[in-house]
Amino acid sequence: MILRSLELTNFGLFNDKSYEFRRGMNLVIGPNEAGKSTMMESVPAILFGCNEKKRFQPWGQSESTCAALILENQRNNVLIQRNIDTDHVELKQSDDMYQQQDHFIATLAVGEHSPQQLEYREYLSKTLGIHDEMLFRASIFVGQGDFPSSAKQIEQQIRILLSGFIHGDCDLVRQSLQDDYLAITCEDPWSGLKASPRELDVVKELLGDLDVKREQFNQWLLESKQVQRQITELEQKLDRDRSDYESGIEYLIWIQQRWHAEGDEHQPNASSSTVGDSEIDNQPLITECEQLEKTLTDAGLPAEIPGDLPRLLSSADDIRCDLVSLQQQIVPLRKELKEIALPCWKKSLLATLLPLLVVVVLWNFSADKHSLFIALFSAICLTLWGSFLIRYRQQRSCQLQLQEKISQVELRRSEDRSRLEALDAEFERHGLSSSAIELVKMKKILEAHEHILVRLSEIRHQLHQGGAADTCLADMADCYEQDECGDVGHLTPSDIPEAEAKLADLKNTIHSDEAELLSLLRTGAVLQGRLDDCDKLDVSEVQLRSRVAELEEKKHVLSCAYQVLTDAIDEFHRINLTKLEKEMGSYLNKATLGKYRSVKIHDDFSVSLAGIGRCSDWVPLANLSRGTIDVACLAIRLAVTRYITHNEYLPFFLDDALVNLDSARLIDTIDALERLSDDHQIIMFTHDERLYKLAGRRRWHVISLGEQPQRKTKKRKENRDHGNELGGQLSLL
Repeated sequence: MILRSLELTNFGLFNDKSYEFRRGMNLVIGPNEAGKSTMMESVPAILFGCNEKKRFQPWGQSESTCAALILENQRNNVLIQRNIDTDHVELKQSDDMYQQQDHFIATLAVGEHSPQQLEYREYLSKTLGIHDEMLFRASIFVGQGDFPSSAKQIEQQIRILLSGFIHGDCDLVRQSLQDDYLAITCEDPWSGLKASPRELDVVKELLGDLDVKREQFNQWLLESKQVQRQITELEQKLDRDRSDYESGIEYLIWIQQRWHAEGDEHQPNASSSTVGDSEIDNQPLITECEQLEKTLTDAGLPAEIPGDLPRLLSSADDIRCDLVSLQQQIVPLRKELKEIALPCWKKSLLATLLPLLVVVVLWNFSADKHSLFIALFSAICLTLWGSFLIRYRQQRSCQLQLQEKISQVELRRSEDRSRLEALDAEFERHGLSSSAIELVKMKKILEAHEHILVRLSEIRHQLHQGGAADTCLADMADCYEQDECGDVGHLTPSDIPEAEAKLADLKNTIHSDEAELLSLLRTGAVLQGRLDDCDKLDVSEVQLRSRVAELEEKKHVLSCAYQVLTDAIDEFHRINLTKLEKEMGSYLNKATLGKYRSVKIHDDFSVSLAGIGRCSDWVPLANLSRGTIDVACLAIRLAVTRYITHNEYLPFFLDDALVNLDSARLIDTIDALERLSDDHQIIMFTHDERLYKLAGRRRWHVISLGEQPQRKTKKRKENRDHGNELGGQLSLL
């Protein structure tokens, strides 16, 4: 395939210009600002359109900017015309006898994805083997400064041509997947090495600790049930013993009062002391009670203090402290919730469209590599969207957890407010102020006069018991008198000491049981406090198991993506890279006259060459001379271009790409280009007079865009004519 002609109308500096090109070597020469780069840029502008339309519009003219080119091969001719301003495209394809085969007309805006655009891309694929501008420029289009000057730049160009985009390097993607995988777990299934524990290992270890704590909680629960059962049995026993003790005391008091009333001379001393204790004068207690009540009144407390007032004050203070604590908890939670932002899906969509574009381009070039492209694209999409979904789920999970915590705190605040309102109602029922300041003041006064309250309570209790005892004894007397009428036997004076000894033993038993009960209550409280943390344990276990599930899923996705990408790379190396290396070796053999015949592309896209004789060993491209690197670059680039275009020999465009080479490197590169021009049409754009002289000596097709080369030629012709004239005169003499 060669570029036969190029027609430019109102295209930059060109107005109704037509240029013809030939097979082999073509040179377009002209001084700076003569339009060489504009002419070269017209080729991709015609094929793919142009975003910067004003760049090629001539100044001061309103006429349309149009351009056309004719491509020719042994089978057919293709004419492509485009109006740069309106993007109106016309494509005509005819056979070698100029009989029209296809005709396509449409208006194709740059960047649109319409059916007409897809149809036009199919025509380009059939004609050129390339339908993407980026790949076109990276393969057969060498602009100013694009010619590589080192082996590193050659490796980068090979990576661009094979990957489609430099940021889509498979090795970088695979390394990124491996790094993400090793950030989750310390187990490396690819190298077998183990690192320090990662998040998944730490979470599993925490779950193991929770299982141990769960067994401990179960043991504490059994102990708590046993303690509660013992407490219940002991309380029932104490109720029976206390009832028996009180009944025995009441009976002894009654029988002693009866003997005293009858003047029984056999009443024992112990009984007399008991009766004497029951007849203690209550007047000193009443006097002391009045003095204590006056002291409380002077301190600002009511004389009749409710019995549950200390409990109410303590509860109100605890609730207010709890409300303050909850407020301190909820403020940072709300701030943290506000700072959490969900990842944007638009970035992932944009990152997916870029490799999709590359895959679509390569899809039309390589019909037998669809499975490879699908695998690569699937791996990239799986990686991008897998990472996006994982980050989205993490952020969303954090939001839900924070919202749940905030809801729990709000619920506790509502419960505390309800309890505080109930306490305020209790205070108002007792005739006390519910103000927080007044309650705090009253609590301090109560704490300062606690001993007075205790003593006053004891006195009132004694007075109450005395009155209740008199009433009880009166009732018991009536009851026992009725029993006596029923011939019920009572204790005789000789039985009193034995009965009192039994009551004393019963009292000691009651005290011992009460101490045991207090110990059991303390043990039960400790166990209950430990069991209260079980709810927190359940919440932690649910969170940890949820996190383990997320990390396991992420680990599985990363492992699958890594394996898919590795398999795709292996398949590419096994099937495609071998063919590509063979094609490169063929071009390199031709460009170097057989000195180097084989090319090897390593996993990092570095290149090694091998030839015959002393050059039979593999030599890295970076270790060769600059001239050899230049020749190898041209050969490798054309080989890759032919490979991705399915064996199509396309024109090769160079815009002052060799201007920075010294004379020796320039000659070597030109020799290689001439050898490669047997298969490819070479079109060079330059202002270098060295190339112009070489073109004249080697009979290239030259197109001049300026007057400078013509003026020099004319001057040389005038000098030659002047010399011939002098020679003729001398011959006459």
